[in-house]
Amino acid sequence: MVPESVGEHSSQCFVVMPFGKNQQEQRWYRGWYQQVIDIAVRNSGYFPILSALENSPNSINDEIRTYLAYDAMVVVDLGGITAN
Repeated sequence: MVPESVGEHSSQCFVVMPFGKNQQEQRWYRGWYQQVIDIAVRNSGYFPILSALENSPNSINDEIRTYLAYDAMVVVDLGGITAN
């Protein structure tokens, strides 16, 4: 069953990416999101919804399932910070 609010999902892009284990990693991922992913998604005509900003970034709840099922686009960043 498609929710009534599915129309709003046609302009959304759900972004799934690591959150970071410590403050340094969290800053790095936040910067990566702001400087690369957010800009690319917006330039593509979509509104980004970042999974890490949801109330429980470590759980897959009904809200996240809805984003995955109905958003027009989903970006999953499987990359990470490389050790030097």
